[in-house]
Amino acid sequence: MKTKDIIALCQEVLKDKIDDSCHLYLGVTNNYLEDGLEVMKALGFRYITNLVWVKDRFGLGQYYRGQHELLLFGVKGVLPYRDKTQTTVIHAKRRLHSQKPNEQYRKIETVSYPPYLELFARYERTGWDNWGNETQDIGK
Repeated sequence: MKTKDIIALCQEVLKDKIDDSCHLYLGVTNNYLEDGLEVMKALGFRYITNLVWVKDRFGLGQYYRGQHELLLFGVKGVLPYRDKTQTTVIHAKRRLHSQKPNEQYRKIETVSYPPYLELFARYERTGWDNWGNETQDIGK
């Protein structure tokens, strides 16, 4: 999808689903970092920091072969964190296509307050609302 289409879709889906104060975690690949920041801003979040998922093996790339993904963290309104002992690094193996590591979800659940919603979800997760047309239950 084009960035403008992602923004429009997210604005529509989220309009009745998020509070005035909440956290956003937005996964981006390296070459879409600027687009991710644009999406975050358009949805009313201010960028705070990012987490990096260091994978056990590299994948594709243009100038460099990617071995990590970024998870942008933003805040809308004022919502404090639950725990400030977490680092910004996640070491985890690559799994199925687009399947994020369990460690990522654990960090989110440790730092941010529920409820939890994952857009463009490919896999169901207990305790999370999932939105996406490719959602599958893989037994977590």
